[in-house]
Amino acid sequence: MREYFQKHRITTLIYTDTNLAKIETVFEEIAAYLQGNKKVSQLEFNLIQEFL
Repeated sequence: MREYFQKHRITTLIYTDTNLAKIETVFEEIAAYLQGNKKVSQLEFNLIQEFL
């Protein structure tokens, strides 16, 4: 199941007992989500006005 979500870039946090036995790996995976995305894009209002 985890592989399916990762393949399709669907963010989920699913941990089984096997995963939790390697807690360092779990923290490494979560750290990637905590870093955030530095890329910011501004919505162009001119584009929106064309559809109104």
